[in-house]
Amino acid sequence: MTYDRADLKPSKPSKRSEGAVVSPREFYESVIALLKFEPNEQHDAQEFLQLALQRMSKELALEKVGKFGQLGAIDKEVSGASPVQTLFGGEYINKNQCNGCPYSTTDSAKPEDFLCLSLGIPTAPEEQSTAGGRKSTRSKPVKRAITLESCLEHFVSPELVHSGGSSSKAPFCSTCGPREGITKTLKLSKCSQYLCVQLKRFQWGPRGDYKDTTIVKPPIGKLDLGPYMTEDSGVKNTSYDLHTVIVHAGDSCSSGHYIAYTKTHDGTWWKMNDDKSSIVSTEEVVNSQAYMMFFSRNDANTDRMSMKHAKSTSSP
Repeated sequence: MTYDRADLKPSKPSKRSEGAVVSPREFYESVIALLKFEPNEQHDAQEFLQLALQRMSKELALEKVGKFGQLGAIDKEVSGASPVQTLFGGEYINKNQCNGCPYSTTDSAKPEDFLCLSLGIPTAPEEQSTAGGRKSTRSKPVKRAITLESCLEHFVSPELVHSGGSSSKAPFCSTCGPREGITKTLKLSKCSQYLCVQLKRFQWGPRGDYKDTTIVKPPIGKLDLGPYMTEDSGVKNTSYDLHTVIVHAGDSCSSGHYIAYTKTHDGTWWKMNDDKSSIVSTEEVVNSQAYMMFFSRNDANTDRMSMKHAKSTSSP
């Protein structure tokens, strides 16, 4: 999916903007061809990112395998430490713990890789009894605001996934016999240079579909992932800076419009809406209906080392 920026040709100035607009036509056509996106249909921003990063990993692997002449090694290269994985790849531990004893089987603690961390939005107490109860594809009328940190707390909070009992489906513990229940716990174990977070706003179920419109506020200052990491992670720097927010505008799960907020090096926030761009306040960004957030780790030395490693893994 390698793309030459020189191929992007300025179109005629829009009546709504003072300068020329860069037409993404050729890039758009490449996306349809390479990522198998159907034209003129609604698509999800997180899905696009995931497919694009996977395609980049594969092409970088193809380039490296081609240079070395190692036929049949593409899958190995894709699953290895590619530049994409180095810069965006994170990991969390999925652990299932028996409630009847302090032990868990070895295979119950499994590492899970991710390129974009998906976080659920905690349900307000007054909504728990009616969540998903309307047969509608419109948004759920939730008018509240929470912080991104509360979503991370929800992500790492223990969850009872099986209550145990005498049922034949009850899980069995190799240490104490029939389990009294299983508690699942997720903890981050690896941080990447760049962190992508996706909020699970869209809910589908037999009783209806809805979009959670809760405002999730990103941190103005630093985001510290330390409290959500495993104790033995060994990660020294867990501080991140927010630099981009993707907003899904619209009330439906099946349609809508995407708007991007991005921060320049001088700290100015810009709103990107199709061919229109404007400077906005930090308050507007924080109180937007964020769907995806992008952070960079607050360590210049780590940044240079990651880029150096990324270049070395893509060249002989």
